[in-house]
Amino acid sequence: MSAYVGLPAYLHDLVTEIQSAVAAERKVASRGVPFRLLRAAREGGISTFILESDSAALDATMEEARTLKWAGAKPGKAEIITIDVEKHQIHAFTDNPLPMAGQTVWIDSPEFLKPLLELWSSESPVRSAFAWHSGLGEDVFNSDLVPEASTVTTLRRMQREAFRLNRP
Repeated sequence: MSAYVGLPAYLHDLVTEIQSAVAAERKVASRGVPFRLLRAAREGGISTFILESDSAALDATMEEARTLKWAGAKPGKAEIITIDVEKHQIHAFTDNPLPMAGQTVWIDSPEFLKPLLELWSSESPVRSAFAWHSGLGEDVFNSDLVPEASTVTTLRRMQREAFRLNRP
């Protein structure tokens, strides 16, 4: 983090802590969501990957991830075209050898944390955030605006704990 002139030392420390937390979460999130592959087939230029229905929560928003990848003797990746949640299928482009049934494949997570990290690395937004916060005065936490972590089943343990950080 660059030294922001005129920003109190405790805010420097807080910005560094926020950046570290976002970077750590980004690292974990970038591992992707694992699925067990039932079958993969190629027809023409399109490959179809059929996933076990209970290996993870397949979600149509994962199309934003764009990439399916696999490791092993013949690692590879595929560019996601569509996801059919009901059939547990992914349709994708790939020139790589297809993974074998039973193998683990990962859907890369969208890079939603990269812009947040960039934001907290830029002086102007940091100053604006702290100016806004200092203008609040006393703690104005409203627990009605914070969703219950239990309603979001795909959160990891640390994410669930983060929901409780602001609870009185």
